[in-house]
Amino acid sequence: MAQERHPQTLLGFPKRFVLYQIIIFGVVTAVWWFGGWRTANDYANALFIAGALIIVFGGQRVFATQSLDRSFKVRYAETVGSDRIGGSSRRLLLESESNFARAARLFLIGLVPILASITIYAVAPR
Repeated sequence: MAQERHPQTLLGFPKRFVLYQIIIFGVVTAVWWFGGWRTANDYANALFIAGALIIVFGGQRVFATQSLDRSFKVRYAETVGSDRIGGSSRRLLLESESNFARAARLFLIGLVPILASITIYAVAPR
C-alpha cells in the first residue's frame, strides 16, 4: 500500500521563505564585505544581481520543461508500446505544474532582494 502524501502546511513556505532571505542577504553581505565593496550602491547592485539570478534560475526550469514537453521525440518515445498513455500524459502535466509552482516561489524569493536593492539605491546618499 502506497503511503499517503500530506499536503504542505500553511507555514511551510513562509518559514523557508524567511530562511532563504536570511541566506541570500547573508551571502550577499559576505561577498560585498570581503570583496572590498564599501558603498551602499555596491551592496544594492549585488542584491539586484542575486535576485535576478534566482528569478532566472526559476524561469529556466519552466522553459526547459516546455521544450521537453513539445519535443516530438520525447512524446513519441513515451507513447510507443505503452498501454498507459494517459498516465504518462498526467505525469508530464504534474511535472509541468510543479515546475511552474517552483518558478513562482523562486520569483517571490528573488523579488525581495531586487526590491531591497531598489530601496537602498533610492535612499542611499550619492
